[in-house]
Amino acid sequence: LSRRDFRSAMRLSDCERERSRLSDAETLCGHFPADVIPADVAVLDYSVINDEIFLITLHGSVVAGSRLNTSASWIDARSLKFVDAIRNGDDTAAKTLAADLYDDLLEPTIGQLEGATTLVIAGSPARNSLPFSALWSRRTAHYLIENWTIIYTPDISQLIAAIRRDRELRRSRQA
Repeated sequence: LSRRDFRSAMRLSDCERERSRLSDAETLCGHFPADVIPADVAVLDYSVINDEIFLITLHGSVVAGSRLNTSASWIDARSLKFVDAIRNGDDTAAKTLAADLYDDLLEPTIGQLEGATTLVIAGSPARNSLPFSALWSRRTAHYLIENWTIIYTPDISQLIAAIRRDRELRRSRQA
């Protein structure tokens, strides 16, 4: 991911205010506070620019950005077919599409998520609802939900705010 592409992807997330006053490294640390997100949680933040999909991955103290080798229009078309196959009870087509979507959206980064038990999906690579939990790995022969707890959030800032509120409530109850 080039510096220009990374900056473009970051503008789509909620850290535009921080970008204006912090360096790139500080923005990432400020936007993805390692002390706020639990160690067993990995965050996959998807953004679409034109027809390109960008993924920012956070796990532990590691933040990685990449541009996926597929287009948003391809993901849109496949996800609609996937949901239709599920609704129509076409298990063969649904499993094939689930594996194709897994390969394009998750396989390139799944190795970076060792130790995580929860995946937070932020944003979406598709304009329609994509049930990540039903995506299937050809490599492991498992659905995503079999190996991970899946949480969806519209954006990272809402996730961080919810975690902070939860911690404050716990602290106030202990006091």
